[in-house]
Amino acid sequence: MKNLNELDVKNLTIDGFTTPCPITVLATDSISSVIVKLGENAIRHLPVINDDNTAIGVITQRDIATIKSFAYNADFQVKDLMSEEPICVIEGTNLMEAAFTMSSKKLGSLIVTDKSGDVSGIFTSTDALNALVEVLRGEILETDL
Repeated sequence: MKNLNELDVKNLTIDGFTTPCPITVLATDSISSVIVKLGENAIRHLPVINDDNTAIGVITQRDIATIKSFAYNADFQVKDLMSEEPICVIEGTNLMEAAFTMSSKKLGSLIVTDKSGDVSGIFTSTDALNALVEVLRGEILETDL
């Protein structure tokens, strides 16, 4: 580990803090199946992809909470509640830029893609806070730079 005084925080990327994203949903999936996936995996955000593994939206626990206040309709699909045109960043994106984007746009997550546009992970506000804690504690590994 590097001492915080030696650390060039400005060069940190999201890569060491991004949550891998083995779970995604399709726009035609049922909201019931999303509720199960969120609960079983203790997560709050799911990328919505098309058949090419390209992000077309994001659905969150908060999106689902909005319909719980109404009479629940089991026919709801992801496309009925998802936020379209999600903000995506490429692996290797600067950590400060990602955090600023989330803060300025009031986002809870960013979809992380590889260079070909395939979803590889999700960078959440919790991931950003974990990064901050590691920086403040001086726990950043040289490989994180």
